[in-house]
Amino acid sequence: MKLRLGVIGGGFGRTVVIPAARQIPELEVSGICTRTPESAKEIATVFSLPFHTSDWRQMLTQKFDLFYVGVPPLVQEDILEELISLKFPLSAKSPWA
Repeated sequence: MKLRLGVIGGGFGRTVVIPAARQIPELEVSGICTRTPESAKEIATVFSLPFHTSDWRQMLTQKFDLFYVGVPPLVQEDILEELISLKFPLSAKSPWA
């Protein structure tokens, strides 16, 4: 069974994380969240992802096993705190402490 990865952030997520994750047989990139619905849909289309949104909270309604969070530090704290409180394994691009 593959682990389902949710990607929050379209910059580094699109250019590095999604392509790299697709090279790992145990991972399946299952969704993307970006600032705008248009960019989320475009990335989902390019990579054939089953879920896309512009609201990171909507990611929590899906069945992800882990998350990559690649958003600016100013908006990262709330996302990371919520994911940590829900005990999701995660990776974040920028330090937030």
